[in-house]
Amino acid sequence: MKENEFKEMLFDASCVMMACDGSIDKSEISKLKELAKTSTYFKNLNSDSRLQKFKDKVDIDLNKTVEEMIKQIKDSLLEPMQELILLEVLLIMVYADVKIHPNEIEFIQAIRDSLDIDDTTITNRFGEIDVLISKNEM
Repeated sequence: MKENEFKEMLFDASCVMMACDGSIDKSEISKLKELAKTSTYFKNLNSDSRLQKFKDKVDIDLNKTVEEMIKQIKDSLLEPMQELILLEVLLIMVYADVKIHPNEIEFIQAIRDSLDIDDTTITNRFGEIDVLISKNEM
């Protein structure tokens, strides 16, 4: 996937991760803004504007937004490194508010199961995290 398209998708997936538990915590927004400022993940994205558009979309239909994000990732041709970055950023977001909601686990597992990367590579990168072990490989 092209770099700019990936950055946009990564940002949107991060936003979905924040919202999928039904509320967007201030610590999650702070973490997303910190990533936008200090990392290259969202470089050259207008993150404030994109975040506001996301909030508006979620206010209309959260479940549809989550489903669309999962489908977008499934349909994307991500490189292995992009898949690892996606999982890394989602993990950062899921731990941002210290509370792990079942909907967040469900979302990250749905994303994980739509990726091509194998469990060994994920375990080598992140350690053994149950939510990242693919149901497809069990």
